[in-house]
Amino acid sequence: MSLKKCIIALMCASLLPLAFSCKKQSGETIKIGAIFSVTGPASFLGAPEEKTARMMVDEINSKGGVDGKMLKLIVKDSTGSPEKAISFAKQLIEEEKVFAIIGPSTSGKP
Repeated sequence: MSLKKCIIALMCASLLPLAFSCKKQSGETIKIGAIFSVTGPASFLGAPEEKTARMMVDEINSKGGVDGKMLKLIVKDSTGSPEKAISFAKQLIEEEKVFAIIGPSTSGKP
């Protein structure tokens, strides 16, 4: 299986639970957070992950969303830094009130 197919499969698997539990978040949209290494040394992973996540959200929204609610993707660029990834995760949870977080691109371990 190619890297692209693996990424798409993982993205689909991460978004699938939304179909069964999206009623927990109120409002017209379901916020999904994503922490990717869009820039920096792991950008070869993060840039395609971001594009794939945006593609998946656009595709789901074009088909009516999840349970009639549109998805909103909020992407944070960790640049491969574990400290930034932790900070962004807290921000996505506490300030953005996201339903789920996808990522980060790397574990931060060499």
